[in-house]
Amino acid sequence: MTGQVWLSISSEIKKVGEPVEEYVFETEGKVFEKDDAEYIVYEESELSGMKGDRTVLKFKDGVCTMHRYGVHKSELVFDEGTKIESMYHTPYGNFEMMTLASRVAFDREAGVAELVYRLVIKGLSESVNKLKIEIRPVV
Repeated sequence: MTGQVWLSISSEIKKVGEPVEEYVFETEGKVFEKDDAEYIVYEESELSGMKGDRTVLKFKDGVCTMHRYGVHKSELVFDEGTKIESMYHTPYGNFEMMTLASRVAFDREAGVAELVYRLVIKGLSESVNKLKIEIRPVV
C-alpha cells in the first residue's frame, strides 16, 4: 500500500513499578517509499499526549528512525540490540534519552509495522514500549 492509508496504532507502555498503559487510536496517514526507505507518516492524538505533533517513521535496512515534529521534538533510532542515545525536546526542557530495541519490523505487504524497545528518559522514567501499526486502504 502506498499513499493515503488508514492506520490503527496500538501502544503498550510498561514503566518500572507501574501498571501497563495501553492506548489504541485510528487515523489517516501516508505510506510511501523514497531512497530505498519505507515511510509511515501520521498526526498524533490526545491519547498519546502529543496532539498536534507529526510522527514520521523511516524503515531502512532493519533500522527505524522515528522523528516527531511539533511541541515534542525528538529523533529516536531503533536498531535491534544496539543502545542509542538522543535528546527529547519539550516545552519543559530537554532530556537525554536512550533506546534499546528488541524488535524492529515493517512488512508493507502484510500492512504491519512493529517496534518493541526499552526507553530511558534520564532523570524521568524507564519503560518497555510496544508499538504496532496496522495499515489499511482508505475506503
